[in-house]
Amino acid sequence: MRDRIILVTGANSQIGSQIARSLITATDHRLVLFYHDKTSRIHDLTSDSRVLSVSCDLSNLAEVKSAVHQVFDQWKAYPDTLIHTATTRSYDARLLQDSDPLAWKHIFQSNVDFTFNLLHTLLPFMTINGFGRIVIFGSDVTRTGLVKGSAYAAAKSATINLVKTIAKEHGKDNVLVNAISPGPVETDLDSEFWGLSLDFRKEYFNHYLNSVPTGKLVSINEIYETVLLLTSETISGLNGQEVFVNGGLL
Repeated sequence: MRDRIILVTGANSQIGSQIARSLITATDHRLVLFYHDKTSRIHDLTSDSRVLSVSCDLSNLAEVKSAVHQVFDQWKAYPDTLIHTATTRSYDARLLQDSDPLAWKHIFQSNVDFTFNLLHTLLPFMTINGFGRIVIFGSDVTRTGLVKGSAYAAAKSATINLVKTIAKEHGKDNVLVNAISPGPVETDLDSEFWGLSLDFRKEYFNHYLNSVPTGKLVSINEIYETVLLLTSETISGLNGQEVFVNGGLL
């Protein structure tokens, strides 16, 4: 079995931290946890010798490259698997015509830059080694759009097209890239949002619950199980796909 090094971005988020915790419990893989400025949800994981946590601004290409080289300095190998959960969420909650242009640009550009910087840095090593598994987090909004969240929806759609393009460019190298696009995930909104941003999310979640056939939010555990499939060494044809985990909404 391959000695795997898995890089999880957004590792201190509710989704990222639970995926990291499940991986370290259920597998023998080494984990690199990229976080921005907080480690509250992953602090206890850092005492494990298989875990390396690195503060990294994903919008800065030079910083991403430096962080990845830090992994090599530590373990003499580069990550062969990427689970990219980090995102800049919509925070203005306004119609496009009322949006702050700077906020719109920041939400769109940072999300796309995150993905570009990671792929630009990691793909050369995966290509040389003849193995890579990449999971990029999209969103169900690529299918539906998002009222009062046009920048986020546009950024996620752009990211999905990066997934499709890289799948074509590197499938022959045994580097497989796919996306998971969940509906609203079962998380604690009150711990991360406030004001109009919190109201916006609660309204969106309620609308989803009233529409979805299962009547349930998406569980992080189900997302984790999907991640396991998409990062498996045994897959060879599952490439360039956007996997919707949304309770059966069409």
